[in-house]
Amino acid sequence: TSSEFFIQNLVPVVSFAEEKIITNKDSVILSGFAESVLISRTASILDVEYSIDGGRKWAKADPKDGVFDSKKEEFRINLVGLKEGFYKVLARASDNRGFRGEGSMILIVDLGPPRAVSVFSPKEREVFGYKDDLDLDKAGIQLNIRGSSEPDNKIIITNGDVLFEGESKSDGRFSIEITIRKHGENVLKISSIDRAGNKSEIEASLTLILNNPPDLKFLRPKAAGAIGGIYDVVFEIQDRDLDAISETILSYRKRGSALQNIIARNPEVNTVSFNAGNLTEGFYEFILEASDGVSRNSLTQEF
Repeated sequence: TSSEFFIQNLVPVVSFAEEKIITNKDSVILSGFAESVLISRTASILDVEYSIDGGRKWAKADPKDGVFDSKKEEFRINLVGLKEGFYKVLARASDNRGFRGEGSMILIVDLGPPRAVSVFSPKEREVFGYKDDLDLDKAGIQLNIRGSSEPDNKIIITNGDVLFEGESKSDGRFSIEITIRKHGENVLKISSIDRAGNKSEIEASLTLILNNPPDLKFLRPKAAGAIGGIYDVVFEIQDRDLDAISETILSYRKRGSALQNIIARNPEVNTVSFNAGNLTEGFYEFILEASDGVSRNSLTQEF
């Protein structure tokens, strides 16, 4: 005669609520579950222990409901006085059959602030205008702030009460698009927050200037137009920021020559008489330059 029998030797399953935790605290409460796996009958979890030193020392975990006595139990681990570093937290559970199962999770304790952010570009007090705008469909001037911090940090850039956010890559570098709208000085404050929630103690400061150069236009002569004798050169200067024009220079040169001959400096009107009768035949250029005290622009017109 023979009889069938079934061996059940499945060990308890131990799992943590989170596989990885990064904290900036020296104390933390971890939680998880221990479950005795049986097919035909009920077993009970009797004990859960934990270790943070690779299994050299073990301590008792706490049952959430006050006692370990059922098939599935939630446990708590209260860790205090942690030092900065990397921990592999082990947990093991025993059931009423004498079987034991283990689980683990990663705990990273980071108690110190990240280093201050370094900015590569733009440079301090660099001037930007509409020609530098990365997206003309958006209001203001869009530009990129590039720099470095610690890897995988959140980067926060504030311009007054406006906030921009991004992240540094695995090599610590970042590139974040921001918008500046205020004419004149814009003082940016740049900080970083690491994965544990620590914020850099020193904010990087970057001052950028939003200023558009004067817009220039020749009304006379037209491009490549022939002139001779006494000729009125007519031009137009406008500043979209409504800044006062601090300097205007009108000059000419023979095409290909580096030498410029000034016709007028800071004329009171935008019409200047020019004597072309003494010029030898050939191709020449008028050069109009204007500045608002911050930005400068120039325009060349052939004649």
